[in-house]
Amino acid sequence: MWKILLLEPARPGDPHVVLDTYSEPLVIDWVDRMVRDAYQEPTVDLLSTTAVSDPADATIAISLVGGRLRIASLHVDGSVQLASGPNTAHDLLNIGTSVTPSLASLTRQLEDLINDPLVCEADLQRFFEQNPEFLLNDTYETVVPQLVLPLSDGRSLRPDFALAPSNPADLCDLLDLKLPSHSLLAGIASRVHLSAKVMDAVGQMRTYQNYFNDEHRREAVHQMYGLHFFRPRMIVVIGQRKAVDPVQLRAAESDVPGLTLVAYDDILERARHRIRRRQLSGGRR
Repeated sequence: MWKILLLEPARPGDPHVVLDTYSEPLVIDWVDRMVRDAYQEPTVDLLSTTAVSDPADATIAISLVGGRLRIASLHVDGSVQLASGPNTAHDLLNIGTSVTPSLASLTRQLEDLINDPLVCEADLQRFFEQNPEFLLNDTYETVVPQLVLPLSDGRSLRPDFALAPSNPADLCDLLDLKLPSHSLLAGIASRVHLSAKVMDAVGQMRTYQNYFNDEHRREAVHQMYGLHFFRPRMIVVIGQRKAVDPVQLRAAESDVPGLTLVAYDDILERARHRIRRRQLSGGRR
């Protein structure tokens, strides 16, 4: 008898998994509905022809039956029914790479956040904590969010992210998030300089940077996080490059040693480049 097993998610609110436990190879489908309570037993008969309840209450599952992928309807009353005859084709599966659709979807989510006039730094922090690959490049391998740097008065500093290098012999850097709506530059054409929002971020980052001038603090952070710091580079993600003269931006940025400005559209373009590269390589990278 063909069986499928409904597995509980690791975290509340996450989707359940429908897993074919009979055939090889196993076929897994993520199910968005909370249907666990519909079953008296942890397994159900995939080939049951029991009359189904309201189709609107059904969840779709996929299993391998007779060497072919088949679609079944799982209903909240516990009944299961094959969606149609054995030779019916369903336009439900999009065969592509396993990475590109996910990256494309996440890139669209980030773009929506960037274009949202009500977005706050906490929204952006949450997105990058859940999707740290958007902050990584060939230089950095690991992202550590909300590093806690204790102070002698009981307070603490909390930079948004620490970036650990690919080479473990190298030192870590710090990254802070500001809003996409903030301007990068200010002033008139002949006297362009970094905006007040950027300089506020620089002041905050210098406080973090100076923290690591103390050898005992550096050692304490290394013991706690396994990260090595000394005069970390100040990376500020802020604003967008559109309508900004790149020569003026580079000139203004060079006035602040150790500062690297990353615009939000830089991150978007880097992600889109990765999508195009993977599509051209057939998803092998």
